[in-house]
Amino acid sequence: MSSEVKNYMPQLDGLRALAVLAVVWEHWFPWDFSVLGAGLGELGVLLFFVLSGFLITGILLDARRDGADQKGHVIKQFYMRRFLRIFPLYYGTLFVIALLGIPPFRETFWWHFTYLQNYYQFGNGRNMWGAHLWSLAIEEQFYLIWPFVVLFFTERGIVIATLVSIVAAVLIRFFCWTHQVGGDPNLLLPGSADTLGLGAGLAIVSRNLQQEQLSKVLKIGIGCTIFSLLVIGLTDAKWIQSFRPTAFGCLFVWVVWHASVGIKGFAGAFLQSRPSVYVGRISYGVYVIHGFPQAVLIWLLYSAPIPGYLIITKLGLPANILDSDLLKLLWNFAFTGTLAVLSWRFFEQPINRLKKHFPYLKPTGPPSL
Repeated sequence: MSSEVKNYMPQLDGLRALAVLAVVWEHWFPWDFSVLGAGLGELGVLLFFVLSGFLITGILLDARRDGADQKGHVIKQFYMRRFLRIFPLYYGTLFVIALLGIPPFRETFWWHFTYLQNYYQFGNGRNMWGAHLWSLAIEEQFYLIWPFVVLFFTERGIVIATLVSIVAAVLIRFFCWTHQVGGDPNLLLPGSADTLGLGAGLAIVSRNLQQEQLSKVLKIGIGCTIFSLLVIGLTDAKWIQSFRPTAFGCLFVWVVWHASVGIKGFAGAFLQSRPSVYVGRISYGVYVIHGFPQAVLIWLLYSAPIPGYLIITKLGLPANILDSDLLKLLWNFAFTGTLAVLSWRFFEQPINRLKKHFPYLKPTGPPSL
């Protein structure tokens, strides 16, 4: 049994659901909502990064512990399992959008294909269909580096690499913002490595401290974090704002840890409820698809073999009927929700089951009959 199944933590799926819904709110709803200067979309992505750093590092640390002499095998299995989980839906979506000929996505196809769209957006801005995929590029770039750090560095080396990633991200954001270098440094792996590193740090510490000890440390940390966030929310100074993602990342470390051991009461019941867990499981599909419903709608109206605007005109409906924010919102939900559910049921889940053929550790002992 893989560590992913054996150590399954349902409340983390609930956190995934909250994270993806925060991003969806930011991109779909006309009402701005922020917390101490951070929009809901930013908070959702930061939570995703902390979760990713925590889970990926935990899986690799457990594989390192249980298969110290199988590191090459673990690396190969890790990438096969990531390939099965991530690539089919991602590249399937890329090819469909490209085949529909939706500009300017078509012109930036190869940036998306090579997972370098975050660098393109850093230099050219984010006003493009598929702009939300920058965070997936950061995740993939993280996957190219971090498994080798966890599996082949010494334990001390892993800790140093984690601390360096956190400090370096703050310094890079400060340098870019104060010297007006390029676009948003959060679009680059070095500029977002602090939240991934904080998640990784949680995975490391949780395997070296007793639960009670870690809870005491996190209680002190959460107090300092809340104070820091209040200070950050009261100023626009760039050097202070450079700490904002890190401070929210610390807050999410506290949340992720408590969800991983099981939050009690109403909050815990909500996170592990069937709807929350299900939305968390399909959150990858929701995230990938949710940036495209309006692009597809425009294609259906004006570029489809039978353009939709002709049908609207023939029915005698107002030409601007689809300019309604409510109808756009309903279309976004129907398109994204339907495709995400179908994708999970008939595409992602069957492919995901193939991961059982790629266990992290080689079987030992005689094969079972």
